[in-house]
Amino acid sequence: MTIGMLKGRIKDIDEYDFFGRVMKALNTRNPEATKALIMGLPEFQQKQLKDVLQSKRIDTKGDANRNVARKIFKIKRVTAEIHTIQ
Repeated sequence: MTIGMLKGRIKDIDEYDFFGRVMKALNTRNPEATKALIMGLPEFQQKQLKDVLQSKRIDTKGDANRNVARKIFKIKRVTAEIHTIQ
């Protein structure tokens, strides 16, 4: 069974965004339990969780039926230092 076979609003939901909102709500209500849950995971699963929380579905090629998961990166600015030679 695929998402495309389902009927109703479930097809319109971004599961990555939904999961992220659930995790944020859990953290807001009980930060200690959320931390214990995450710290109880092996390191590689903590990294996978972080990757999932930084992902969202995007439209590819303008076709709503071709949504794919993408990790969202934030661009870090690099400041250049100028040294003068004396």
